[in-house]
Amino acid sequence: MTPTTHAPAPKKKSISARLPLVLITNLCVAVFLLLAVPLIYKGQQGFVLHAAANNDYIEAAIGSGEADFMHNALRTTEIARAMAHDDHVSTMAIMQLIVAFLAFLFFCNSLYLFRLHRRSQQTPLLSRN
Repeated sequence: MTPTTHAPAPKKKSISARLPLVLITNLCVAVFLLLAVPLIYKGQQGFVLHAAANNDYIEAAIGSGEADFMHNALRTTEIARAMAHDDHVSTMAIMQLIVAFLAFLFFCNSLYLFRLHRRSQQTPLLSRN
């Protein structure tokens, strides 16, 4: 070996030291994802009221008798707005399910890493005996 080369570090020790850090990181991500679900739900509830068409506005537009006003009021403003908000509410509901599923996957991955870590800790003890 020359003075500029370094001996390789033992891999088993670095993997076993790094695994708890990965496990803790996975658990933290899962907890943050679960905390995001109520925030998404709260945001979704702010749009629910706007997802329905304002019937008073529609009746006023129809009652005015002006074709242009009715056309603009019904087609381009009120109904389009209500449909857009309805789509947004649906998207947020799907987002809640996806975030909850991702949190479940992170918890499962953490459990797998924990079992793998415990198994690697028990193996050297068995080989000593």
